Amino acid sequence: MKNTPTRQPGDPLPGSLIRDLRQKHHLTQGQLAHRIGVRGGEATISAWENGSSKCEGPAAELVLRLLGDDSVSMDIAALTRDIDLIWERAGQKYTMWRQVTAVAERPLQLERTKFANAFPSLSIPARQVTHGFPIVDVSGPVHSIGPSGWTGMVPTSLDHPPGYIWTLRWSGEFLSREKCWEADPTGATGGNLHISSLLTIALATTHFLVRMAQYFAIDLSTRYTLGLDLHGMKGRGLVAHNSAYAALVGSPGQRSAEDHLHASITVSLGEIVADPVTHGLRLVGEAAIPLRPDLVSNNALQRELEAACEYEKTTYGSSIRALGFLDQK
Repeated sequence: MKNTPTRQPGDPLPGSLIRDLRQKHHLTQGQLAHRIGVRGGEATISAWENGSSKCEGPAAELVLRLLGDDSVSMDIAALTRDIDLIWERAGQKYTMWRQVTAVAERPLQLERTKFANAFPSLSIPARQVTHGFPIVDVSGPVHSIGPSGWTGMVPTSLDHPPGYIWTLRWSGEFLSREKCWEADPTGATGGNLHISSLLTIALATTHFLVRMAQYFAIDLSTRYTLGLDLHGMKGRGLVAHNSAYAALVGSPGQRSAEDHLHASITVSLGEIVADPVTHGLRLVGEAAIPLRPDLVSNNALQRELEAACEYEKTTYGSSIRALGFLDQK
């Protein structure tokens, strides 16, 4: 059960929640400022979202009234905020990251004995994806259980900022965040995000949820909201394979005017168990809408997934497994 206090009217709103609700309604920061009539316009909304100023009191209630008080979005925002505190320890140098979240519409009460012994057995095995998913084995244990649930990170030293972090809460909430290898503007992608990276983290998550549903015997009618967040995206685009199996990178599409992009879908666990690939593609398709409308359809993403699998096999063989879980029947 959750032990977080109930929000009181006028309490500050997390910046990530304001951003997520704004993007859900397809509003720019300037448009939201105009809609709620705040002084300072776009600069005020930006300050709320980056945490340099608080949205509280009547302004907070107006934002919720106009954009909708979405309890799942509140849960995702709180989950992300908790991870931000760990991610930013020791001076975070990874400002470009991708993140996937999975939050049930109603908090679950996962069986305590099973939960206490969930890892590493619950993770996708390392033979199917590098280091397992969530990451559980990198030259020794990288995960532990605490009051809020399971958490894993690499590196584990408090003196270094993590490049990978994940958490599974008692209430069934899951989050996985990783640094983007594409961040270097002189690298293969020119600093743009590769669609195959989004497919990998999204599909690993849907396959992990299948394992979680079976392990805990969760009611398959339970509905989950899956979120995909891309941070550090301002001025960057989204690239794909140039042609099937031919080259790693084609030309980027439109470059993002926003630093943070968020996409989400809501689906039952039963639907995910029946077809984890399709719903992983759906989530990536939602994220691709503002930058690569040509990659929004499941057919286009399926072709890209096939190209990514072929590239992985021909380039790395069995030494690096990013999508090996797709081979499992």
